[in-house]
Amino acid sequence: MQCLRAYYDTRKRTHLLNAGKYFSTFPVVAVASLVAEVQERRKDFYGDYIFFLWLALALFHAIYVFAWDILMDWGLLRQQKVNPLLRSCLLFKRRWLYYAAVAFDIILRFAWTLKVSISVSIWFGSDVLLLVLAVCEVGRRFVWNFLRLEHEQVKYYEELGSALGGDEGEQLASLNAVPGDHLIGPEEEEVAT
Repeated sequence: MQCLRAYYDTRKRTHLLNAGKYFSTFPVVAVASLVAEVQERRKDFYGDYIFFLWLALALFHAIYVFAWDILMDWGLLRQQKVNPLLRSCLLFKRRWLYYAAVAFDIILRFAWTLKVSISVSIWFGSDVLLLVLAVCEVGRRFVWNFLRLEHEQVKYYEELGSALGGDEGEQLASLNAVPGDHLIGPEEEEVAT
């Protein structure tokens, strides 16, 4: 509802897309309950159309939220020369951390497929698998929060820099960077590689 209210106030379509991200969860959960009901009645539920509907909805949802995480919440996957597939301004000098976070996010966004896999359920009991996935999800959310806050800080200082005339915003951002790290911008491209 917060996204819809933000759209009402600003008329920015990104708020509707963000609401769509949250609403795309509802069909997945609703159809999953139907799959569970069918599974209780029959052993061969993988052949049912309802299972494939759930699979398609879950896949759509996972792709949607992954893309939103990377593009909108973290501001990554931008085409530019300085930091390939990242963004022009990074608060941490180790670029591989950003690439690792993207890989971590996509792996855990699709970890639900383990619950569907027959071979995995033979090797892991459902309780053990659910515990492992829950712990991994806590780690994914920690990384998400960390990079979300970092992106918001970068956006703030970029806006401040353009309001102040450019360099002042980057100077303020570098003062607020974590000790030992620094902003990676066009002038520091050779240093970071």
